[in-house]
Amino acid sequence: MMHRLTINLIAAGFMLLQAGGVRAAFVQVDDFEPPTYAADDLLNGVNGWTVTPGDQRIVTDPADATNLTLRVINANKDTYKAVPGIAPGDTGTLFFRFYVPDDASGDNDIGIGLTGEDAPNNGSLLRTYFRLNGESGRIDVHDNGSFEQVASLTAGAWYNVWLVVNNEGTGDDVDNINNGAWSAYIQGGAFATQTQLTHSGSDGVFDFRDNGDEITLDRFYMRSNSNNGEGDYALVDDIYIDSTASNLANPLAVPAPMALPAGLALLATMTTRRRL
Repeated sequence: MMHRLTINLIAAGFMLLQAGGVRAAFVQVDDFEPPTYAADDLLNGVNGWTVTPGDQRIVTDPADATNLTLRVINANKDTYKAVPGIAPGDTGTLFFRFYVPDDASGDNDIGIGLTGEDAPNNGSLLRTYFRLNGESGRIDVHDNGSFEQVASLTAGAWYNVWLVVNNEGTGDDVDNINNGAWSAYIQGGAFATQTQLTHSGSDGVFDFRDNGDEITLDRFYMRSNSNNGEGDYALVDDIYIDSTASNLANPLAVPAPMALPAGLALLATMTTRRRL
């Protein structure tokens, strides 16, 4: 009887864990919420972040007054934090959300992605270069030596972004890819469902902008490339990384509703057998 009880407990626990299993490999980098942050807090030096020069600020989400988010101003700033690294030869996934307000798309030129530099100070050091280009109202990636448009930018909408990064680490030049490649997936704005981004002449696999030495990608990095002050900005929130795999799950998603009843059914069976 005790053996049956133990087995059923293990099975029930497994079923319940399955609900969040796909999300489990994601590690939270930051969600900019209390108690670590409050509205109007500055970011530099908090929770492992570096901002130079100057600072970035925590603000209230204009689309949800209960949510705090990071305002990234477009004023020649480097904003970065250490994250679990994607080692040479490994594949990992960076997830984040962004929002460009209707009144602040302006001259935004903000690059977001991963680097292996301890203290990055130039956008050219981004291996995966995902760019918010407010002036042109578009989303760009850096591929084959230049920026390419992959989507039109809808102001006033939150987007989910997944960057799947293959840090090949071979040093070989294969299909113009040296040391790695990446793909971008997006949901939000005009994209009702998760969609892989591409551009003319691309199969949706982009090369690294910085094709330097093999290196572990262990810094989340945002580069603000213009000097337009606080008038132009984007909001960035809910940064996660899975340094072990291609992972297109949403780390913010609620576990599947069927998993809990299944687990409870097993617990009910366990209780019945225990009475025997």
